[in-house]
Amino acid sequence: MNGCQCSGTYIGTERVCLMAAIEENRQLLTEELGHEVDNRVATQDFLDHLMEAFCRQFRVNFCRACSFATQCDAHLCAEGVKRPEYRSIH
Repeated sequence: MNGCQCSGTYIGTERVCLMAAIEENRQLLTEELGHEVDNRVATQDFLDHLMEAFCRQFRVNFCRACSFATQCDAHLCAEGVKRPEYRSIH
């Protein structure tokens, strides 16, 4: 097996989707709180509460649509066949 064949596309696409998700979070927070929420607050809220789920879901969706999916280890991780070891820095 090989690593991700589309890592450049993955990174660029993830960045675009991440920025859109943070903006969506900003709008939802603004509605919930009843006043304008700035990007800094929305970004921190996203990082604290939504980032892990966003990354997991993005990877699954990206790998499912990838034409190299059956040839790469990253696809197996996304599908839950194997998980990379998690090392906490705390």
